[in-house]
Amino acid sequence: MLDIIKKKVISIVNKLDKVGPARKRLVGIVLIVLSFAFYAGIALVAMSPIPLDSKGILSGSCWVCREITFWMGAIILGREFIVKYKKSFNPLNWYQSKKNKPFR
Repeated sequence: MLDIIKKKVISIVNKLDKVGPARKRLVGIVLIVLSFAFYAGIALVAMSPIPLDSKGILSGSCWVCREITFWMGAIILGREFIVKYKKSFNPLNWYQSKKNKPFR
């Protein structure tokens, strides 16, 4: 199953190599934003008046779709995006000015 998904993701990324870098970046950003929409969908499913078993299936599906779209967007945007994303969640970098270096 993972091999099929991996081959599909690689084929999508190879198709995106043929388009311009601006469009490729736009597709990556749209996928990242879409992943946060799926994340919000989990909260909406939890508050909806549907049966509990359906809530479990829908929230699980939203979580899987969120992870797939986030990592596809991250793969498309590249390593620089991942480094910036990880740096923004590091508490040591939150209150520092641009000229000060982090404690490490």
